[in-house]
Amino acid sequence: MKKILVLIVLVSSYAFAQGQPPGGRLPGDVVPHNYQLSLTIDPTQDKFSGLVRIDLEFKKDLSGFWMHGQGLNVKESNLTLADGESVPVTYKQVNDDGVVWIGLPKLTSAQKASLSITYDAPFNRQLNGLYRVDNGGQSYAFTQFENVSARLCFPGFDEPGFKTAYDITVTAKKSDEVITNTLPDHEEDAGNGMKRIHFARTPNLPTYLLAFIVGPLDVVKGADIPPNEIRKNAVPVRGATVKGKGAQLAYALKTAGPILQVLEKYFGIAYPYDKLDLVAVPDFEPGAMENAATITFREWALLLDEKNAPDNQKTYFADTMAHEIAHQWFGDMVTMSWWDDVWLNESFATWIQTRAVKMWDPKSHDSTSAVQDSRGVMEMDSMVAARQIRQPVVNSSDIALAINWITYAKGAAVISMFERYIGPDVFQKGIHNYLTKYQNSNATTDDFLNSLSEAAHKDITSAFKTFLFQPGIPLLEVTPACSANGAQLRLKQSRYLPLGSTGNRNQTWQLPVCVRYEADGTVQQKCDMITAEEQTVELTNKSCPAWILPNSDAAGYYRWTLPTSEYSKLEKALDKLSEDEQLTFADSIGSGFHSGRLSATDVFNTLPVFAASRLEAVAKAPMSLIEFSKDYLVPRELTTNVETYSRTLYKPVYKRIGFDDQSAGGTVDEEARLLRTDVIPFLAFTGRDPEVREEARKRGLAFLGYGKDGQIHRNAVDVNLIGTCLGVAVQEGDSAFYETLSKTLKESNDPVLRLQIIQAMGRTTDPALVQKGLDLSLDPAILSNEVTRITGAMAEPVENREAVWQWMQQNMQKVMSRLPSEHQRYLPFLASRFCSEEKSKEVAAFFTPKLADFPAGKQVISGVMERINLCAAAVKAHQQSAQAFFEKQTPSTAALTR
Repeated sequence: MKKILVLIVLVSSYAFAQGQPPGGRLPGDVVPHNYQLSLTIDPTQDKFSGLVRIDLEFKKDLSGFWMHGQGLNVKESNLTLADGESVPVTYKQVNDDGVVWIGLPKLTSAQKASLSITYDAPFNRQLNGLYRVDNGGQSYAFTQFENVSARLCFPGFDEPGFKTAYDITVTAKKSDEVITNTLPDHEEDAGNGMKRIHFARTPNLPTYLLAFIVGPLDVVKGADIPPNEIRKNAVPVRGATVKGKGAQLAYALKTAGPILQVLEKYFGIAYPYDKLDLVAVPDFEPGAMENAATITFREWALLLDEKNAPDNQKTYFADTMAHEIAHQWFGDMVTMSWWDDVWLNESFATWIQTRAVKMWDPKSHDSTSAVQDSRGVMEMDSMVAARQIRQPVVNSSDIALAINWITYAKGAAVISMFERYIGPDVFQKGIHNYLTKYQNSNATTDDFLNSLSEAAHKDITSAFKTFLFQPGIPLLEVTPACSANGAQLRLKQSRYLPLGSTGNRNQTWQLPVCVRYEADGTVQQKCDMITAEEQTVELTNKSCPAWILPNSDAAGYYRWTLPTSEYSKLEKALDKLSEDEQLTFADSIGSGFHSGRLSATDVFNTLPVFAASRLEAVAKAPMSLIEFSKDYLVPRELTTNVETYSRTLYKPVYKRIGFDDQSAGGTVDEEARLLRTDVIPFLAFTGRDPEVREEARKRGLAFLGYGKDGQIHRNAVDVNLIGTCLGVAVQEGDSAFYETLSKTLKESNDPVLRLQIIQAMGRTTDPALVQKGLDLSLDPAILSNEVTRITGAMAEPVENREAVWQWMQQNMQKVMSRLPSEHQRYLPFLASRFCSEEKSKEVAAFFTPKLADFPAGKQVISGVMERINLCAAAVKAHQQSAQAFFEKQTPSTAALTR
C-alpha cells in the first residue's frame, strides 16, 4: 500500500510538472534562435539519422518544456546551460500529433541554453516528412514538411511563428547529389564512400519551409538570373529530377528567371535568397511546394516539352511557377504567425499568379482563368459546410480545415475585388510597404490590411473582414427604377443559397459594387460601396438603361440577379460585354438554375447564345448544365434527346474547328484551337456524335499503334485530345485494348501520358473492365498520387458509380494504405456524385466511424452529404421542367433548328 501511495505521488508530481500537452500553439516560454542540423541521408537504407543542436532562450523558470518530434528514435538528449554545465534531459513524445515533453532534471531559470538531440528515424512512405521514393531502379529522398511534418525529420519547434536561421550539414554517398535551402559552403570526405557537405546559413525560416533532396539526381544548371535595378547580385538557377530526365528541365530553366524578374519588379524588392532550385519529384503529395529557394513540383508540373505539351499542362506550369516563386516573398520572406493566417500566403500567391503570367507573356491565354476560378469556387462557398477564408485554428486538426480551395480561389477573388476598389497602383504600394516592413519576420491579417489602408488613406480593413470572417457568397438583387426624375438601381443583398440548402440567407457584407450599363447610347459605369441590406444607387442619366450588367469586369466576388425582362435585354447586348463579363452573365444563369430562381426551360432556352460564342471560356459555359441534365434530370429513355440537344449546339462548332487545322480546312485562330479541347470531348461523350466518335476512335488506335507496330505515334492525335481519343477507343474496344492501355500505363515514365491513359481508362462502362481499372489503383506500379485519380476517373461515368462505391467499401483500408496521409480524409469525395438522400445517409453511415478521428474528417463527410442532398433537391425542383424541354429535342427538331 505504501509503494502504491509513493507511486501515485510521483506520477502526480510528474503530471503537474508536465501539464496537458498543447493541442495547438506551443506556449512560447521557450524560443529557438538557431538550429545546427546534421543529417545522414542514404536513400538506399530504411532509416536516416540526425543530430540537432538548438540554441534556445528560456523566457521564465521552467522544469520542462514542449516542442515537437514525431516517430523519432532518440538515443541521447542533453541541455547545455548558459554557464556551460551540460545536463541530461528526458525526451518523450506524448501524443500522435508529435508533441514532445522535454523534462529537465531541475528547475531552470530564465536564460539562454543549447539543446542537443541525437536520433534516427525510418524514411516515411506516405509522402510526408523525409520520405523515400524508388524510381527507375534508383532510390531518392525528398521532403514535404507543410503543414506539420518537419517533426518527422528532426526535433524542433514546428510552427510558422518560430522563424530562425539554420546551419545545415548533410552526410550522403559521394555518388549522390544533395540539395537544401542554401548553397554549399564546403565539403569534406566522411569516409566509407560518404561525403559531408556544410551549407551556408539560411535566412530566418520556419521549419515547414526547409527542404532536403538526396539521390542520384540529374542536376542541370540554367542561366543565372542577371542583376537588375532592384537586385545587385546574379541568382544561380538549377533544375533537378530523377536520373534520365534532366533534358526535360529545359523549358522550366528558361522561364523561371523571367517570371522571377516580373515579380521582383511588381514587389520592388529583390529576390530574397542566394539561389533558385527547381526540383521535379516523381511521387509528391501537393502540386508544388514553395520551400525557400528549393521549390518542389510534381513531375507533370515542371517537366514540360515546349513543342508537344498539351495546353492544360502549359497553363498549369506557368500558373504554378508564378505561384511558387511569388511565395518566396509572400509566405517565405514574410510568414504568417500562425496557421489561421495561411490565407495570406495562398490567397495572395493565387491572385498574383495570373498577373505575373500576363506580365511575363502578354499573349498567354490566361485571361479568364481568375474569373473561372472565382466562379468555380462559388459552388463550394454556397454550401453550409463552407469555411471562412480566415479559418480559426485552435489545434493541429484545425490546420487541415484552414487550407482548401476557399483559401486559394475565394481569397484571390476577394483580393482582386479590393485591388479594383482602391486602384492597382495604390494596392501595389500597400503590398510593397507590407513586405518591406515585415521582411524576414512574421505578420498577421491585421498587419496586411493595415498596410493596404495606410496606402489607400482610408479604411479597407472593415470591409475586407466582412469577407474574411464569414463564409458564403453575397447575392445582389438589382432592380432598375426609372421615372421622370431619373434612373435608380435598387440593390438588396443576402447570402446566395442553392435549392435544398439549410443555410441562413440573412447575411450582409460591405460590398464594393461596380455596375456597367448603357444609357443615352453610351456604355457607362457606376461604382459604390454597399453597406446596408437594401441600398439605392442613383445613375447619372435621366433615361432608363438599355441594359444592365451588375458586375462590371466580373471583378466583384458576388452573384447577381435581375428581373427576367432585364436578362433578355442583356442577352441581346452580349457582344458589348467583355469575355469576363460574359462569364459572369453565364454564371448568373447557372446560379439561377441551382437556386431555383430560373426554371430549367428558361435556362436551356438561353444556352444557345453562349454556345455560339467564338470565345472558348464562354462557349463551354453551358456544358456542365447539359451534363447535369443527362446524368440526373431525365430518365434513361430521354438521354438520346439530351444528346441531340448537345449536338444541335456544338456540332456546327465542330464543323468549323475540326480535329486539327487540316481537317478544319485551314489554320484556325487561338480561340478555336482551344475550343477543340472542350467541344470534341463534349460531343464524343455527352453528345455521342457518331462522326466525332468514329474519328476519335481511329485516332486513338493510331496513336497507340494498336494492331500494328505497338508504338506511340504522337502525330496521330492533337496532343490536347489524346485522352479523349483513347477514351472513345476504350468505349468502342474490347478487353484486349484495355489491357494494352494498362500495360502502357505501368511501363511509362511520362507523367503526361500516364494522366491521359488514366483519363481514358475511366471512360469504360464495361463492368468487368471497371473492376480491373479499380484494382489497378492498388498496383505498386501506380504512384501514390495517382491512386485517387484512377478511382475518380472510374466514377466519372454515371453507369459506374454504384460499382465504384461498392468496390471502395470493400477495399478502403487497402486504398488508405497507399495514399499520402493528407489525402486519406478526402476519400468520401468519391461518393459526392450520388444524387439522392438515401445515398447521402448510406455514405455517412459508412465513412463516419472510419474517419471520425481524422483531421477534418467530420467536416469532409458533412460536405459530401450536403453536396448529395443539394443535388437531390435540384433534381426534385427541375426534373419536370427539364423533361418537358428535352421531350421536344428530337432529331427532327434538331435538324429544323440547324
